[in-house]
Amino acid sequence: MTQSRLPGLPTEIIGAISQYLEPPGVLGLRSTCRALADKISGPFQHRFFHTRYVMLERQSLQNLVDISRHPVLRSAVQVVELTVDHLVAPVDYMSRADYSACGINDELDPVRLRNGETVSLGSDGYDAVVEAYKAEWGGYRDFLQTKLGIKHLVEALSNLPRCGAVGIDDGVRPWGAFRLGRRAGALPNRFVTPFQAQSMVFATTLVRTLFLGLLYGRHAVEHLYI
Repeated sequence: MTQSRLPGLPTEIIGAISQYLEPPGVLGLRSTCRALADKISGPFQHRFFHTRYVMLERQSLQNLVDISRHPVLRSAVQVVELTVDHLVAPVDYMSRADYSACGINDELDPVRLRNGETVSLGSDGYDAVVEAYKAEWGGYRDFLQTKLGIKHLVEALSNLPRCGAVGIDDGVRPWGAFRLGRRAGALPNRFVTPFQAQSMVFATTLVRTLFLGLLYGRHAVEHLYI
């Protein structure tokens, strides 16, 4: 009875209901029937695709490219933010305990937690993460050296017709950060600090990638911020 009445509610009410659901609930509602999927399409696109947070990492950038190729979702993206999340060389790796000693708790991330990503990374001990981290670092380093990040960014921006703002931010975990953390055994570093020289180098790479992506893609934006 309830299921048969729900699709008959006004679009505004269905959209308001969807705003109070966790991501699995939204997906479940969209899967119920075509009528409900259509009614929450606008709120769904605004909530999950209006602003895309991306890191310079293969899967994160590929996700943005995939969205830019989608016939509907590509028009929902209005802001693209590159984040400073990155891996550092194993010799410069800092554990959560190291960050805590510096007054930084890198797992307090309400934005990504609210969107359903877990921060369960397992043991943070050296013996538990060193081999996984080294393997992940090797692939990550190779990706940066190929400069495929620029290519992916150019393609994505070229196919996002409503994207009017592009920038760099360090306050939000991007898509794929926790997935990368689970593979590497430690969350990516998201701090640019003098006591990690490689983070300063990465910041330069990030800024260069942003500007080259805009230049080669000939993408006009209204707002550019760093």
